[in-house]
Amino acid sequence: MKLIDFIFAARPMLLLPVWSIFLLAYHRVASGEPLHFAEYAKLISITLMTAGIYYINQYFDYETDLINRKLGFLQKEIISKRQLVAAYLSVSFLAIIISVFVGAIFALLVGTVFVLGLFYSAPPLRFKDRPVAGLLANMAGYGLFLPLSLTYDITSISLSVIALAAYFSLVVGATFMLTVIPDRVGDAAVRKQTAALFMSDRALLTVAIAMVTLAGGLMLAFEIYQLAVVSLVAGALYLAALIFRSPPFLLFSCKFPVLLISLLAGWYFPAYLVFILVLMATTQLYYKKRFGINYPRLN
Repeated sequence: MKLIDFIFAARPMLLLPVWSIFLLAYHRVASGEPLHFAEYAKLISITLMTAGIYYINQYFDYETDLINRKLGFLQKEIISKRQLVAAYLSVSFLAIIISVFVGAIFALLVGTVFVLGLFYSAPPLRFKDRPVAGLLANMAGYGLFLPLSLTYDITSISLSVIALAAYFSLVVGATFMLTVIPDRVGDAAVRKQTAALFMSDRALLTVAIAMVTLAGGLMLAFEIYQLAVVSLVAGALYLAALIFRSPPFLLFSCKFPVLLISLLAGWYFPAYLVFILVLMATTQLYYKKRFGINYPRLN
């Protein structure tokens, strides 16, 4: 059971956008070719590194998660802080080792994300608690890193890769601007300096709408219409959230575009769609049995 606890403490549902962005970028760059061994190795390395970032984030966010009443493995004493740190070091080290065998450029990217992930949560920098640094770290960690991880040298960084990196950076940035809203009270209690403490909900939503609109326009310019539609849907949801001001709808607005991106990746890679369905079912079962709650949910 402890191993299962560590798997779900890695927040596999939050790994969906990581896997989906990687697969969508690969589908575009590789012109629909199936994944090769190198891409599977990259996915494993990326998954381990991201899981490590989620581990260490929970360690340093112990008090905030307690105040915001977030379900925490540490708070429920299912996993100890020492065990969580050990897991963080183990998966991060394994991710770096795999990246070295994949290639020098990829290893450099993974190493950069490792440092960025540590700075994101750990003092004294704690990028996640700073409005601009937190935004840029998310945009770089998801939007830039994942498309760039598909390249093997400088010459393979095509205009298409740059466009995808810009698109996903903007979409991730917009989502991040909204996710800080529900945590405003807890963040203020522990004196964090997130964007939600400097900007109103209206301002945050307005910036998010501008970002997804720009992202959609970029995809229209490159004739990647599926991703443009995702941006259009996200923008419409954010606009509705701005009008109706409903906390449950705001959460729905954050999560639904991620679901669309995941379903689109599943359209191109049917085995991934099956994986998503199995993951959602097992996650529902785990949280129901372990915590007696209904998770995941869209609001």
